[in-house]
Amino acid sequence: VDFSAPMMTGTLPTASFHDVRRGTTQPYTISVSTMAKDISGRLWFAVPVAQSAFLQMYAGRQWVSYTQASGLGSGVVTALYGASNGDVWVGHGCCGNTAISRLSGAVWTTYPKQVSPDVNFADVTAIGEDGNGNIWFSNNPALGVVRFDGSTWKRYTTTDGLVDNQVQQIVRDGQGRVWFRAGYGGIGSPGGLSVFDGVNWRTYG
Repeated sequence: VDFSAPMMTGTLPTASFHDVRRGTTQPYTISVSTMAKDISGRLWFAVPVAQSAFLQMYAGRQWVSYTQASGLGSGVVTALYGASNGDVWVGHGCCGNTAISRLSGAVWTTYPKQVSPDVNFADVTAIGEDGNGNIWFSNNPALGVVRFDGSTWKRYTTTDGLVDNQVQQIVRDGQGRVWFRAGYGGIGSPGGLSVFDGVNWRTYG
C-alpha cells in the first residue's frame, strides 16, 4: 500500500498489515473508510461507526482510538491528512456540526461548518498541502476548494480557474504546486485537472 497520500478505501472491507521483516500479514478486521500516514510514520484509519467520528492510530506497537470524548469533532470522518509540520487533519461529513479537526501534538482543535463569513463547509472529502504549508480542503458537494494559511480561510471555485467545483483529490507536486482532480467525468461535469502555483491557475481537461 502506498501511504504517500490519503487513500479512499470504500471498495475495501478491511485493511491488512504486511510485516516485511517477519514475512507475516495481520488483517485489520474493522471496515475502513479512509487512511493516511503522518510525518512520524504513524498510520491513521477512519472507521465508519453509526454516523459518528471514530479514528484509530497505529504507531507500530500499539493502537490508540480517538472519539469525540478525546477531543475529535463530530460527524463521520471522510478525509485524513498528515501535514509536513506533524499535524494530523481530519475532514468530517454528515451528521455533525464539525467540518474539520486538527491534532497538533496531543491537542485537538475543531472547526465548525461556518469557519468565516465567506466560507461554509458541507462535506470535506479531500485534504492536501502546498509547498508553503497551507492546507487545502475540498468542499463538496460542488463548492470548490478552501485554503487555510493558519489564520485565513479562502475559497476557490471555477470562477477563479478551478476546472470543476466537485473536487475529488488534492496532491502536491515536487515544485510545491497543488493539483486538483475534479468533476465526475460525466454529462454536466466533464472533469479534469487543475494546478495552482500560488498565483496562477492552469487547467487540463
